[in-house]
Amino acid sequence: GISAALRDNLYVLGAITNISGSINGDVMAASGQLILDGTVLDDVRAVSGQLTSTASVGGDFLIGSNNFTLDENDITGELIEGGRNNKPEDYLKVTKEDFFGLNIGLALINFVGMYIVGLTLILLAPVKTLQIEKKITTSWKDLAKSYCVGIVILFAVPIPLFILALTLVGAPLAMLIIGILLFLSLFGTLLVESAIGHKILQQFKKDDYSRFLSLLLGRGISTVIKLIPFVSGAYTLSLISLSIGSVVRTKYRAFPRTKENNTKKLTKKK
Repeated sequence: GISAALRDNLYVLGAITNISGSINGDVMAASGQLILDGTVLDDVRAVSGQLTSTASVGGDFLIGSNNFTLDENDITGELIEGGRNNKPEDYLKVTKEDFFGLNIGLALINFVGMYIVGLTLILLAPVKTLQIEKKITTSWKDLAKSYCVGIVILFAVPIPLFILALTLVGAPLAMLIIGILLFLSLFGTLLVESAIGHKILQQFKKDDYSRFLSLLLGRGISTVIKLIPFVSGAYTLSLISLSIGSVVRTKYRAFPRTKENNTKKLTKKK
């Protein structure tokens, strides 16, 4: 159920949907059962198994349904019955504005969801978060090293992993490495965004020991940049490369210490 005064377009996907209130833009809805009431100042494009409308529509009403009830006097523009005229292209036509609005909606959902995941990662592993952050923000040299290591792994590892996956003994190891790379590509970038946000806050003399504000700032920057068509791909690749590179460098540096500690333990036992 949606009852509100909305200043922009409305995009709805549902099983049973009841839309009322005042919509200043378009309504694009796909629902098994759709009830439309209130006021729509622009067009309505609806695909539904059963549609009932008492709404006042200021534009065209495009219907993709064979079962609907409405009064044509409520429609200022044209009524196009796609379901009966077998012209689905009429009511499924999507404009650039529709895609832009949908992208913004998905970006907001992604922003909130991934921010919560990022907070969880930081709370579960605060020490690791700081170690990874240092591999990115300590200096431009560290940033470049992490990026280069990540790029090399992304482009050099897939072929050996594929060959390893074909062997009976190496398949489990290959699956494990692939899983780790996927995890870092999806969620490790959150720690990179936190590092970016923290570096920016440092420039303004702001402390953020919990990194919650840093992550919020980094997520916001990423969300905006990923809406830019030609920049989005390169930026995402950079985040993934920094994520993988910084984690590998952190683990590589910790490996000699772990080996030394294990050796000391064995020596004490003897």
